Amino acid sequence: MTYRFTVLGRVGVSLDGAEVDLGAQSRAFLAALLIRAGHPVTVGEIVDILWGGRSPASAVNAVHKHASMVRRMLEPDIAPREQGRWLVRRDSGYLFHVAPDDLDLLRFRCLVDDARAAHDQGDSAEAVELYLAALGLWRGRCAENLDQRIRLLPPFYAVDREFITAMQQAVDLALSLGCAERVLPLTRAAAAAEPLDEPLQARLLLVLAATGRQACALSTYQQVRERLADELGVDPGLELRAAHQQVLRHEFTTAVGLPGQPHRPVAQQPAQLPRDVPRFVGRADALARLDAVAPHGGGETTPLVLLTGGPGVGKTALTVHWAQRAARNFPDGQLFVNLWPVDRFEPLDPADVLRHFLSSLGLIPELMPTTTAERSALFRTMLDGRRVLVVLDNAATAEQVRPLLPGSAGSMVLVTSRFRQMGLVALDGARSLEVGTLTPAEVLDLLTALLTEERVSAEPGPAAALGRLCAYHPVALRLAAAHLACAPERSIESYVCELFCTDRWHRCGPESDDATETISAFISRSQPQRLSV
Repeated sequence: MTYRFTVLGRVGVSLDGAEVDLGAQSRAFLAALLIRAGHPVTVGEIVDILWGGRSPASAVNAVHKHASMVRRMLEPDIAPREQGRWLVRRDSGYLFHVAPDDLDLLRFRCLVDDARAAHDQGDSAEAVELYLAALGLWRGRCAENLDQRIRLLPPFYAVDREFITAMQQAVDLALSLGCAERVLPLTRAAAAAEPLDEPLQARLLLVLAATGRQACALSTYQQVRERLADELGVDPGLELRAAHQQVLRHEFTTAVGLPGQPHRPVAQQPAQLPRDVPRFVGRADALARLDAVAPHGGGETTPLVLLTGGPGVGKTALTVHWAQRAARNFPDGQLFVNLWPVDRFEPLDPADVLRHFLSSLGLIPELMPTTTAERSALFRTMLDGRRVLVVLDNAATAEQVRPLLPGSAGSMVLVTSRFRQMGLVALDGARSLEVGTLTPAEVLDLLTALLTEERVSAEPGPAAALGRLCAYHPVALRLAAAHLACAPERSIESYVCELFCTDRWHRCGPESDDATETISAFISRSQPQRLSV
């Protein structure tokens, strides 16, 4: 006859494959011995397991009665006082003898020991296989068919923790080998059984992401965070938050590719800001206001700043200059997009912008949501807890901007637009910053930076006149200075006279290389727009 004993899940005994019927008390008595198999268990310990603090006066006699019943069940032909093979009396208690192959708990422990030994000897692939074999012996919580009071006692709880510890070690090893798919089913089952175990939930996030299920990993994090808040009133701990950040940044080992081959983690920290405008001058007040609004590790919302003004006044130049200077304060990346390129009749669709942003943050194409709302929600999820600067240049409408806004504190959004976008101010709490033309002093500073100090100081009057003629627009001034720089022998005064006297000044030719037509185009395009803002 061959007996098999189980405690990893249901407590039970099978004889030649057929389950033996046990009463509730005999099952609990046997469980008390099986979890300490090979070690003596005192009668007092057995009494505490069977009855807790409410044991009857006959408890000790009842324990001896259960021992006799179990002995006769396992060895029907044994004499009344004969020492049995399985259950042995030891001083003030009992000891259960069982081979590792006959008890799932001992078999589990042997396999785990072998897995750790294989890992120590450098055979990580074999270690993963041994861990999987060990974890496959579990069929649920330890002694799950006993009363809950018994299952929560320290000896039984400690056995459950052995499983969790082995599970975590197996996951860590599988991730390092790039074979996370092997442990995914077991990790999911274990995490479902232990929904409040943060280290285990953290590993589930990494396994999901490493097997190409990043969106599922992010959704799982939100569910765990809500469960912790609802049931325990706490926020996720450091380990779970760190795993969430790893998923967002793709800092995990992926299992895509050849089995057993590790892949290098890829940190997705976009740096999309355009090149800073060379020889940027002025705008001290605007820069100071942006500095004051920027997050500094606190705050409950994401700062949103709307920079408005007509074309050519330098909204984008100011924004990019400040963003480049402040980029170090946003270590998780900087995102930039021109929402209405000059070569497009219509502004960009927010869904297309979100596809670009999500891809930049590391989302693989297979996981890209289809609708704007779904992409916007995932975008907010991926930025949660991160410090990212988002620059939305040349926005057309508030509706175009709203899906692109992060939902949590830490990040910052800069929006430039030719239009006032009062909806963003009224409904989304945007801080409005009007970007005007340059001051006369800033005009001279810009021309000095673009030309030379000697050239400008020699003709301060014509330089000031050039500023007036260009309507103090920095883009128009830069175009004029570019033409003067290409003709160093030419005086600023003669250049101004040519611009002022020619009848071509009022004609618009933005594609022309001619200074008159090009600068005129900027001025004529700017004035009507500024009046409509």
